[in-house]
Amino acid sequence: MEEVVLTDLRQGVKIVCSNVLTEVRRVRLTPESERAKDEWDVSVFGYNGTLRFQTISQPWLREATKTWAYNELPRRHAKTTKQLVQGEVNVVGMLSESLRLQRPGDRGDDPRLLSRSDIAGFLNRLMFLHAGGTMSDYARMTTVQTLRRVLARMRSLGLTAPGQPLHGLPDDFTLAPEDVPPPGERDTQHRDVPVEVMRHICARLDDLEKANTREIRVAVELLIDTGRRPDEICQLGLDCLDRDEQGKPVLVYTNFKANRLGRRLPITEATAAVITAQQDRVRDRFPNEPAGKVILLPAPTRNPHGHRPISDDSVSWQHRKWILSPTSPSP
Repeated sequence: MEEVVLTDLRQGVKIVCSNVLTEVRRVRLTPESERAKDEWDVSVFGYNGTLRFQTISQPWLREATKTWAYNELPRRHAKTTKQLVQGEVNVVGMLSESLRLQRPGDRGDDPRLLSRSDIAGFLNRLMFLHAGGTMSDYARMTTVQTLRRVLARMRSLGLTAPGQPLHGLPDDFTLAPEDVPPPGERDTQHRDVPVEVMRHICARLDDLEKANTREIRVAVELLIDTGRRPDEICQLGLDCLDRDEQGKPVLVYTNFKANRLGRRLPITEATAAVITAQQDRVRDRFPNEPAGKVILLPAPTRNPHGHRPISDDSVSWQHRKWILSPTSPSP
């Protein structure tokens, strides 16, 4: 099968063969086999896409970052985990670039020769990018925060021990809390929907349901009411509604981005009523399934047991298409 020349095939057959070859190749992959490479197929970790480490030129830093990523991926649960981890790897790549530029002699290849001055050089380079308008206040702050967290995690993993990639790295090659610049104001222009537009949208949610499904409509209502992320709303369990000590409703959800389970968010009685109505609808659809396994917003097809949620991509796309349609709810 692997000897097939795909360019000799018709487009439809080529796509099928390419997909089959990809699956055959992945059967041979394991997390252990991928971690030795500079480019990972993260399907073996349960995600989609490729994780790349080539921007990190120093072998010791690249290997330490790969070890960090190998330990970090199982700790994350968000759909965007690969993108988030790649962003953090890219921050280490910025440190790698700084070492190459500011140490023309050894290009940062020997960790034993590094010191606090190299960290200062990295911080000064970020300041240079910020002053030139290439990097915003917020990006500069999050870059330093990310690198500080990753370097600290590398040390906690024991990577400075003999035989490990960071062996010999001086203790002062680190970022302190005071190195993190104060947060600047993010550009919020056009980020918030005007109140009058939001009212008009909420008044026409019935039209959204008619054009799509009840689950899409409920998802959009909960997004508007709670301000939570689409992946958090779409993956709510059927038993996501609870009451606090005063009897007021709370939403129980998972913050996938921060890997925090069982978060509790106070909500209004109106929002609770939306959830209760959807719970009744799901129980009628899946009467014999355990409540702990059923999703509040189950996908309408290929979902015999109610365990598969609607996708956040689908919710975002259908909402955007509805807003931008000729019959959109514009005031």
